[in-house]
Amino acid sequence: MTSGSVENENFFEIISFSYEAQLPIIEAEINGQLGRFLFDTGAPNVISQEFAEKQKIKTLAYGAINDSGGHSLSNQSYVNLDKIVLGNVVFKNTGAVIQDLGNSEVMKCLNLDGIIGSNLMRKAIWKIDYQNKQITITDELDNLNITKEYNTISFKEKTQGTPLIDLNLDNVEVSNLTFDTGSNGDISLPTKALKVLQKQKEVKSTYAIGSTSYGVGGKAKTDTLYFGIIDHLKIGNATLDDKILEFSTHDDNIGNNYFENYDVILDWQNQKIYMLQLIEYKYNTIENFGFGIDWRADGLYVGSIYNDSNNTNKLKIGDQILRINESRFEHLSTNNICEMFKQSGWGYKELDKTEIVIKRDDKVLEFFISKKIIL
Repeated sequence: MTSGSVENENFFEIISFSYEAQLPIIEAEINGQLGRFLFDTGAPNVISQEFAEKQKIKTLAYGAINDSGGHSLSNQSYVNLDKIVLGNVVFKNTGAVIQDLGNSEVMKCLNLDGIIGSNLMRKAIWKIDYQNKQITITDELDNLNITKEYNTISFKEKTQGTPLIDLNLDNVEVSNLTFDTGSNGDISLPTKALKVLQKQKEVKSTYAIGSTSYGVGGKAKTDTLYFGIIDHLKIGNATLDDKILEFSTHDDNIGNNYFENYDVILDWQNQKIYMLQLIEYKYNTIENFGFGIDWRADGLYVGSIYNDSNNTNKLKIGDQILRINESRFEHLSTNNICEMFKQSGWGYKELDKTEIVIKRDDKVLEFFISKKIIL
């Protein structure tokens, strides 16, 4: 996880990425073979079992990996990758983990050959331009024209190189939050941070029970996800006011739903992150129908239920979703659902009222639900 080097010198390379389900996917060449890879600061290099079999790579060691969904994956193969090429930049002798990326419908939908992770990224300086879907790779910070408008954030590193940052929310310090481009979420903190804050002041909050997120080990474990409005959140030398934060058992990270409002520069040599705000981050309220979707191999299900929503005595976790308004899901192909997922295309979310038909214990039930401001 600490090995590797860059073959190039004085390099400045721009590569494109596709932004699918709010996740950056890049093309990389590994030992001469092209593939699709998640650009993920929250993970080490990963290659899928299928990609590894084509390469006939020798396992050097075995170990355990923890994913973002609370799963521990044992007996994972660690390997050395001789050559990874991004654009014209060549990374040599970096470590990777071989993993089965088919444990959830979401991971299969993204059709990934692996992950380009932080143990490779620490060998260069990176700029992520979410607006133009471009990533710049260089070895000189001066090439990136960092102005005084950029917010500067210091970070520490995990062994694999993943950046860990500290936050301050209403004078409560929260340490070691993963800066995670492999997450399409917002700002999620440990539940214990909310409990500490609630001892000091009243925090307007609500919660949802269930799970609708996924890691490489599959669907995240069931959890109670809390939401609280924080008066002042300090990140680096910038402050966000009156924003909603999420609090859970399994997640302690910041994801792309926050990052995409900024230009982001990561500099492992100086352990600094620079962020230039382009769009206002507007997570000030939660207004929805009170349920989240869980995608399984045989269809869509209710994965989570929000407290204080218009769902009381209606939907339950585990209900199979047959239809939402005119969209029928019981016979919809996996490919069609996949495309909707990648484009965040659950169209009902834009409406004020919705009709949902579900199956529960062999009974078909129909409900009409109005959107509600939950927080």
